[in-house]
Amino acid sequence: MKTALGFSIAAALAGTFATTLGSGGALAQAMFRGDAAHHGSYSADGPRALHRVKWTFPTGDRIVSSPIHKDGVIYFGSDDGNVYAVDAADGRQLWKRRTGGPIAATPALAGDLVYVGSYDGNFYALEAKSGATRWKFATGGERRFEAKNLHGMLPKNQTIADPFDVFLSSPVVAGGSVFFGSGDGNVYSLDAASGALNWKFETATWCTLRRRSPTGSCTSGAGIAISTRSTPAPAFRSGAFTAARIR
Repeated sequence: MKTALGFSIAAALAGTFATTLGSGGALAQAMFRGDAAHHGSYSADGPRALHRVKWTFPTGDRIVSSPIHKDGVIYFGSDDGNVYAVDAADGRQLWKRRTGGPIAATPALAGDLVYVGSYDGNFYALEAKSGATRWKFATGGERRFEAKNLHGMLPKNQTIADPFDVFLSSPVVAGGSVFFGSGDGNVYSLDAASGALNWKFETATWCTLRRRSPTGSCTSGAGIAISTRSTPAPAFRSGAFTAARIR
């Protein structure tokens, strides 16, 4: 059975963002947890109550991407493979851009570009006003974590894909570069304007941003900090943390 949650942005999202951003987006949030350092702190109070659903917006599949917003526009991805731009005041679609796989990451917005990765193995820079592709960068491809006897699943000798591994790395934009992790095991730094590769750093495991097991990347004055999850057989034993300087 398909639920409303999987196909629409409903009460919490619509009520909160439509009311606070419809008049111009004073509380803009341009990337996951608000900024490149992932502070997750905001200058204004949140709504005390949500009285009704103001609007819903259906997509072709579930939505696990968190929204970003600026200037009265909400941007988010869907597992139907599209990135969407929606008017925060009334839920009207402004544009959508098709990719070759689910969009299970929070986009990042910097200047006039929206950045996001897809399960098709490509990382996209889309024009914020039209959704046109400015550039795209091919990684070595995404993959889901898998292990034997995962979460105690049987048969214990069979390699099973993790059903909870649904998120992709949410990008960070700082200093003219965009940073993200990939299922190919690398952390990437690309030129934000052109998509040219600045560098890539190979880690010991997958590089993704997960909510249940925090991994991913954030930047600070000293450089970029990347945490990854170590995955020796037969199951998770420890986590690894890597810090790579960006200058």
